[in-house]
Amino acid sequence: MKAALLAIPLALAALVVGAVVIWSLSRAPRHKDAASVPSAAEAAPGDRYAQAAEDSRRLARTLVAGDNLAGLSAAVAVNGEIVWAEGFGWAIGDGKTPITPRTRFRLGALSKPFTAMAAARLHDQGRLDLDAPVQRYVPGYPAKAWPVTTRQLLGDVAGVHRIRGDNNDSMPVEHCASLDEAVALVAGDPLLSEPGTQHRYSIYGWILVSAVVAGASGEPLARFMARQVFEPLAMERTVVSETRDLDGVTALSPHSVFGKRLGVQEARRPDYSCLAGAGAFLSTPTDLVRLGSATLKPGLLKAETIAEGGRLPLTLHGAHDPIPIIYEPPAASAQLKSAVLLAALSAPGETTVLEKEATRDHTEKMLVHYGARLSVTPHGEHGRRVVLKGQPELSAASVRVPADPSSAAFPMAAALIVPGSDIVLEGVMTNPLRTGLFTTLREMGASIEMLDVRNEGGEEVADIRVRASQFVASRCRPSARPR
Repeated sequence: MKAALLAIPLALAALVVGAVVIWSLSRAPRHKDAASVPSAAEAAPGDRYAQAAEDSRRLARTLVAGDNLAGLSAAVAVNGEIVWAEGFGWAIGDGKTPITPRTRFRLGALSKPFTAMAAARLHDQGRLDLDAPVQRYVPGYPAKAWPVTTRQLLGDVAGVHRIRGDNNDSMPVEHCASLDEAVALVAGDPLLSEPGTQHRYSIYGWILVSAVVAGASGEPLARFMARQVFEPLAMERTVVSETRDLDGVTALSPHSVFGKRLGVQEARRPDYSCLAGAGAFLSTPTDLVRLGSATLKPGLLKAETIAEGGRLPLTLHGAHDPIPIIYEPPAASAQLKSAVLLAALSAPGETTVLEKEATRDHTEKMLVHYGARLSVTPHGEHGRRVVLKGQPELSAASVRVPADPSSAAFPMAAALIVPGSDIVLEGVMTNPLRTGLFTTLREMGASIEMLDVRNEGGEEVADIRVRASQFVASRCRPSARPR
């Protein structure tokens, strides 16, 4: 009995020691410092982007070293042309194989835009009706209680799911010799909801989209993707994960112990054979940027396909001769108001925004700080009338960004409830439209004192002294809530 009792603390001690060893090894720095992080670029950026590339390079190295990452890869395109691509750090854990712009990464869910592009290509070619029942292209998927269309599958609103224990979409772990076998995994399941009534992320919905692409094109998904998407866009490093004898594939995955993320570890090769276009592609940031660029202007896709139905991405065509307007937002929104005021800078005459409820006024203060002619007067019981004179002569001005009052609320609340606390929060914005919490706390008995009240860049700023306080019940006034 004594031996058994003795074994318990020894086992616990061994567990603690083991956990410490695992933690230490997992947290061991992969790079000495930011300057030691290796990088490899395919080509030097042009003079126009050289400084921006250098700044990005410095940020990337700082991120890799600071977060103890094995590495990362980045690419940037301007008007569809790659202007910078560079890899940083190591592709595998031996510290000998560097990440380059040609290093492939497993895309997982980022495979879906590739599959969506394939469906769009078939739609452009008149070979895919997005609103026809999917059984036209995938006869192996039986009819359900409601018709299911490709458009609904693309929008994750088709109700095609296999739910696991935590009520999220499950991921197939079987091996599928064909796309038909992957579809068969979900073919017998009822729809989770009527199509078009509920948005819910769906892995199996995108497996079904993959089958639609194969059925509509009359050829295997990988072959159609290569001919109709990858080759036209020069995406030479993008393939399906089951491709044999691939070079330049990262072999690291997230590593955790007892639920604690501890960096990365050598990855086991997963079986993505059932995922198809839902998550089975390997690619590079350069190829991802090429795909994204193709969705922004006609070329691979028709203009009407890109703009169809007002879906993203949106294309805004500015007016050659903008005119001033009187605008009353349908709801209290500082964002809507700011968008109108910024657009009004280019319009002659006076643009007016009528607010039923006053919203934060940082944009107004910023514009005045830069020299804009802007006036604010009361409007109604709680609103404001903001008038901007268009086409002003703006001038450069220094701006010191004050501390955010929303962020200051956390240490403020902690100090108020911890006995003996007495802190000073320096340089906090005290704009009256942002201090509703401060007002309410004072009404409850909080000791909050504004010190060195001043104006910086058009904004009210103060150092705030907060001391532990005894509170009384209070009713929050409606006028304080939006602030």
